[in-house]
Amino acid sequence: MPGKFVTPTEKSVDDMLGMLFGDVTVTTGGAVPAEGFGARMIDDENQLVAMIVCDYPFVGFSGAALSMMPAGGAEDMIAEKDFSKTIMDNFYEVMNICSRLFMSDTSEHLRLEKTVMPDSLAGEISALAAGTNVTFKLAIPKYGSGNISFLIA
Repeated sequence: MPGKFVTPTEKSVDDMLGMLFGDVTVTTGGAVPAEGFGARMIDDENQLVAMIVCDYPFVGFSGAALSMMPAGGAEDMIAEKDFSKTIMDNFYEVMNICSRLFMSDTSEHLRLEKTVMPDSLAGEISALAAGTNVTFKLAIPKYGSGNISFLIA
């Protein structure tokens, strides 16, 4: 499957998420988050072909920023690792938008199947362990920073 999908870059992540959150700061590096939430990406045959894995701060800050909820509320949910339905719905939408980062005019099509809860994350990640992965730290203005990893089978 190598080559069927695009590996996101610092610039592509900055461009895409900058449209959502304003003047974001994106830096490359780090490991795939060991704890957090994921998003399963499937192809037209319903096979897992990619994932996005985000740590708790990314989930909380991106979910809150999308609806312009107070940063303090997001910080509390991050500390408790317990997110409201609104934050999780917004996280789903952010992941749906980020699915576009795996595609180009010449790549195959994929789509967001579902988000993955923390208790299932390790098993999901292991299915893509042999593939390509890249991690970014993203700072969302007025909220905070979190990590987002893109894994491709």
